[in-house]
Amino acid sequence: MPRINIIDIQNFTNTLSSANTLNSNNAVIEAAFDKCLFKDGTQPNAMEAHLDMNGKRISNLAAPTTGSDAARLTDVQDATSGTAVTAVEVSISDSAAIITATNVEGALAENRTAIDVIEADYHKSGDTVDLATFTLTGSVAEFNAALQSNSFVTLTGSESLSNKTLAGTLSCADQILDRPVLKDYGETINALGDLAGGTDEISLVSGNVVTATVSTSTETFTFANPPASGTAGSFTLFLTNGGSQTVNWPASVDWPEGSAPSLTTSGIDVLTFTTLDGGTIWYGFLAGSDMK
Repeated sequence: MPRINIIDIQNFTNTLSSANTLNSNNAVIEAAFDKCLFKDGTQPNAMEAHLDMNGKRISNLAAPTTGSDAARLTDVQDATSGTAVTAVEVSISDSAAIITATNVEGALAENRTAIDVIEADYHKSGDTVDLATFTLTGSVAEFNAALQSNSFVTLTGSESLSNKTLAGTLSCADQILDRPVLKDYGETINALGDLAGGTDEISLVSGNVVTATVSTSTETFTFANPPASGTAGSFTLFLTNGGSQTVNWPASVDWPEGSAPSLTTSGIDVLTFTTLDGGTIWYGFLAGSDMK
C-alpha cells in the first residue's frame, strides 16, 4: 500500500479541475515530508513512535558521552572487562561524599563500600550496632573496623570473638560477664595517701584495693558506690598506722562480735569489707594485723 495517495490527472482540458488536483497532491506531499527524518538535522527531526529495525543494524555510532546515548558492542565489552570507559561516570553518594569513577568495574567496588557505610548508618541507632539484624557477612575485618569506630559503642545480639586484643577500657556497665577464665589479671589500687585526719571517702568506683595512711588527728571513713542490692561488693583496705589516731568507721559496718578491731600504731593492717545489700550492711574483718 503506497504511503502517499496522489490523484492522477487524465488531461488538462479543464484547467480549473487540473489546478485543484495539483494543489491537492502538493498538500499530500507536504504532509508526508513533515513525517520524514532529515539527514542534515532540519527541525523538527524527532521520532514520534518506535523505530522497528526489522532485524537490521545501526552502524557507525559515536562513542556514548551521556547516560541517554546508545552503547556500542565495544562499549559493553570494555565495561565488563574493566577497561576505562571514556567520559562515562558512575556515581553514588553517602553521608560523607560522592564517589565517582570512570572505570565501571572499579566504580561498582567503590559503590559497594559506600553502600556498606549507608547500611551501617541505617542499622546504627543510638550508638548501637544490632548484630541480630545487621549481619556482618564473612569478614572479620568488617567487625574489627566496627569495634574500632567511635560510633560503635554498644553491641547487642551475638558475635563470636577469638584472639582479640583490647586497646582500651572495656566497660561492662554493671552487666554480667559470664563464665570467663581469667589469667594474669590485676586490680586497680585506689591510693588515698596520707589522710591527715578529717573525713575521707572510700569509693568502689575508684578501685577495690585501697591504701591509706592515718596521721595527725582523728580519721573518719565513709563508704560509697557499692553494687546494687543482690550483687556482692567488697574491697580490701591496707591501712598504715591505723592505731596512731582514732579511726571512726561507718555505722553500717558489722564487726565480729560487734567490736571494731584494734589497729597497729606503727605498721600495716589489712581489712576487708563486703556488702550484699547495696551498702546497708558492710561486713568488716581484720584479715591481717601488723603485717611484716
